[in-house]
Amino acid sequence: MKILIYLLLLSAPLIVYPFSIDSFQIKTLLITMTGLLCLGKIRSFKPDIACLYFGWCLLSFLWCGYPLGHPAIELLQLIAYFGIYIWARDNIKSENIGKVILLAAAITAGYNFYLMGFKPIPTAQGTSFVNPNIYAGWLVLVLPVVLAEALSGKLKYKIVNWLIFGFGLVALYFTGCRSAMLGLVAALAAFSAFKWGKKGVAIVVVIIGLFGAIWHPGNIALLDPIRTRFWNGALDLIQSQPWTGYGIGSFRVMYPRFKYQSVNFEDSGNTHLLGNSHNWSFQMISEIGIIGLGIFLLMLWRILKRADDQDLVLIAMIAAVFGSLIDGFYNVALQYSVCGLMFWLYLGILSGSGKEEEHALWRYDLPFLDW
Repeated sequence: MKILIYLLLLSAPLIVYPFSIDSFQIKTLLITMTGLLCLGKIRSFKPDIACLYFGWCLLSFLWCGYPLGHPAIELLQLIAYFGIYIWARDNIKSENIGKVILLAAAITAGYNFYLMGFKPIPTAQGTSFVNPNIYAGWLVLVLPVVLAEALSGKLKYKIVNWLIFGFGLVALYFTGCRSAMLGLVAALAAFSAFKWGKKGVAIVVVIIGLFGAIWHPGNIALLDPIRTRFWNGALDLIQSQPWTGYGIGSFRVMYPRFKYQSVNFEDSGNTHLLGNSHNWSFQMISEIGIIGLGIFLLMLWRILKRADDQDLVLIAMIAAVFGSLIDGFYNVALQYSVCGLMFWLYLGILSGSGKEEEHALWRYDLPFLDW
């Protein structure tokens, strides 16, 4: 099972449009199937705070604002993320995963340079993630781990590892995604604070990164009219049902029912934009309410607080999670399965890095699920 996840980490970012089929659908299908297989390989169930979050999300389907058959994809993907999280928590350690992510970053960056015609956005042809902002969000999740490998690897590999890290930075610049640049700056600042404990290093990184992100002629401004209109729509949804939200996956259906029917992306081929609010916190509250957001933040605090902070790769994962949330205030990357896979995989590994009794509320053997 571990080999299957490693292969998925290497292959999923590389899938492009075969036979005119949306590569997002294929990526989601592969990741969902892997998550369900992970769930089937669980031999014993040790619930933790993340189980409370997933349970609340499942419960939200009871009051979802759309027909019952519509959320099947969201439901399967949610269960798959749960399987990946639990299996990673109990079975994957940081020793090998960092090298797999390093290799994935090198292959994916090289492949996407080729697909983009070695030109930055907006003149680039495209990426294997279709949307360059999703690619940028993926880089925010992997580059801190690449940096950790560059710092901790053997001397004979350090030059190669640093070249891969630099390769990834150039790739991020080529996407033109300002929010991802800000997210990576935040991640590197957090990594610096954890690693060296010098506030000056973190501050310098933040200043340089902010200057670069603001100066870069990105493909989309941070506060463009499209984003602010989606945010206003999400806020209207939140005000109408703040505590429980309208059910996970409901934003794409509930948003047009309010006063934003005039937003028509069908003619431009951007109907996928209607599926999210371009801000993870607004989207989360509108779908699972203030209660769901509170559980999510409690889960993050509990997992990150007790994670092993002596392992450089684990420190990088903490920083990557933080950076992806910063990016997610403007970007939609976490809504897509390739980035969601990395996010929940990291949280699972971090949760499993501490003592078992700290994350297990109780243990229940499930032999009938052992495939």
